This record gives sequence, structure tokens and C-alpha cells, in this order.
Amino acid sequence: MKNITETIQLTFGAPATDSADKQLKQLFTGPRRKLIEIFLRNGAMLARHQAKEPITVLCLSGSGTFRAGALLEDEQRLIPGTLVTLEPEIDHEVTAEPEIQILVTKFTVD
Repeated sequence: MKNITETIQLTFGAPATDSADKQLKQLFTGPRRKLIEIFLRNGAMLARHQAKEPITVLCLSGSGTFRAGALLEDEQRLIPGTLVTLEPEIDHEVTAEPEIQILVTKFTVD
């Protein structure tokens, strides 16, 4: 294939491959983007952090809460199909309730 960079087959609702409450799997790294699949279970949290680039967070399965802002004042419930977009350098965190599978896309700025 000349124009398709990568094909990735995701399984929605697939259990994480190990028993860890938090699992991150880098699916793709390209010149302008990175795709990361994240599993959180048993109420696990991706603790407050920032991304240097714009991101999207797509809930594939399960449920949880996405919080963003200097005081984490913006809150969005995550259920399958919810897509959140976030500008660079904004504090955010994700909590599983009780488990969640998300796909994060990081858009690198050239």
C-alpha cells in the first residue's frame, strides 16, 4: 500500500493482556501523531498530567471520568463513543469507573 501508513485492528471491550490495573500500549508512532491504547481497571487513574501537544481521547469501552483545567474543574463522563479534544499543556486526568479502554491520539507539532 502506497498511501495507507498503518492498519491496526482494535478489539472494543477487549480485556487488558495482564492483570495490572493500568496498561498502556503504543499502537502507532508517525511523523505527526502517536496512538496509544490505555486500559484502566479497578478504579485506576491516569494521574494529573499535561501533554505538550493537542490530544484526543476516545472511549472505546467501559466508563470513567475525564477532568481538565488548572483545578480539574471541567469534567466529562466517558462512555463508549465519547470523544474529548484537548489543547496542549492543559492539566488532565482520567479515572476508570470501574474500568475503561481509551484511545489517545497525540498530534505532534512540526
